Amino acid sequence: MQAKEGKEYGSGIDEAIARYRENAGKVTHLGLDELFGQRNESATKDAIRHFADGIGDPNPLWRNEKYARGTKFGGIIAPPMFVNAIALAMGGVEIPGCDPFIAGAEWEWLKNIHVNDTISVTDMHVDIQDKTRKDGTGPRQFLQTGEMIYRDQRDEVICTCKRMTMSIEMPAGISGEKKTGTAKPEQVLYRYSEEDLAAVDRAYAEEEIRGPESRYWEDVQEGDLLKPVLKGPLTHGDMLAFIGGVGWMSEAHGLARALFRRYAPVTHTDSETGITEWQFAGHFVDQIGREVGLQGANNLGIQTCCWLGHLVTNWMGDEGFLKKLAVQCRQIIYIGDTIRCLGRVTRKYMEDGDYLVECEIRADNRKGDIVAPGRAVVALPSRCM
Repeated sequence: MQAKEGKEYGSGIDEAIARYRENAGKVTHLGLDELFGQRNESATKDAIRHFADGIGDPNPLWRNEKYARGTKFGGIIAPPMFVNAIALAMGGVEIPGCDPFIAGAEWEWLKNIHVNDTISVTDMHVDIQDKTRKDGTGPRQFLQTGEMIYRDQRDEVICTCKRMTMSIEMPAGISGEKKTGTAKPEQVLYRYSEEDLAAVDRAYAEEEIRGPESRYWEDVQEGDLLKPVLKGPLTHGDMLAFIGGVGWMSEAHGLARALFRRYAPVTHTDSETGITEWQFAGHFVDQIGREVGLQGANNLGIQTCCWLGHLVTNWMGDEGFLKKLAVQCRQIIYIGDTIRCLGRVTRKYMEDGDYLVECEIRADNRKGDIVAPGRAVVALPSRCM
């Protein structure tokens, strides 16, 4: 573990680091009763469709039984990133005074998920590192990494995931106190013109799903561009659709209040009403987003990763297989932003009998900033097979 030996942080941080170290290497089976545990156990047609709806992916392979029966799969399969509807790629321990943000993840798939597959997940703490700037400026921050493994009903590995969570000191300081009354001013929202929105509609209309038209390895050239996929302008409804699609924050009323007591450090109590709810509601409630130290409601890093998964599966077609996807979440995306998912082929090669293509992928915000760079590796069909 890379927090310096003998370094004392105080305010419970030493204890949190020690707790992570103590559990490093120990495999935990995630359960439905855990806050960051499983959200679904079975890949039903409805669960797959709800996830695809939540990321705005219209691919008929995920939702149209008649279409899917005509493919080599003989029926609907789940998008690769559906593993996040089983269990989100996040975890770790609470660091007092810090809020957790998804820093990114690296997935590797070994097989597809078919309708009614039942899936179990294990998680293992791997490392915790102090990522605070060496010059002492900026907030304290700690990177927690772990490994998640998803298995089907035959105990065969579907996917492995290296999760990365960054815990960052928030405005109230590292004290473990509730961050109430610390709301930031509202962000200045961009006003979309009729021309802007017409361009958005054109981009959605021009989205290209490769589908049954095989993209052969021999036809791909280094430097080829992937057809962009647009996401946005991001709305509060988009956020609720994603959260519902992954089955997160699904408990209500008495069930929710029981969890609030169990997981008090990640709840938020309204300073005016005294009502408690999840701190994560800041992803779709502007006031809560500001009171936890951000500029308003904002997306989840995993959501951005799923958008980039959509980009790649559109491009590769039904015959392709997404083997690897790695994304770094570098900037927060707020309500009102529009994201363009882009990609470029950087390498094509053969390995262990697979015809592989590596792509550089990224998500750009409305201003053109790269908010999430990454890469993907796809196995494509070959004319030689």
